[in-house]
Amino acid sequence: MLTVIEKFTQVSLNPLSFFVMDPINPIKVLILIGELEGCYAHTKKLGFEEDNKILAEMKQRYYKLYFKLCKEQGIKPL
Repeated sequence: MLTVIEKFTQVSLNPLSFFVMDPINPIKVLILIGELEGCYAHTKKLGFEEDNKILAEMKQRYYKLYFKLCKEQGIKPL
């Protein structure tokens, strides 16, 4: 049986294992877009025009990514 220190040493010997990324899931991108839509609505209500413009650009970028990922992964967009 391994001690905590031995387990930590084994994990820390391969530092790249923490940075291995899964393929981007279009649903996760869609959730992000939903959050951005909410922020966009709030900044518009509060009159933060500069922030609103930045969020609009971000939304556009992530919508493009979402549809691209759906096409690449053969998923029908929601």
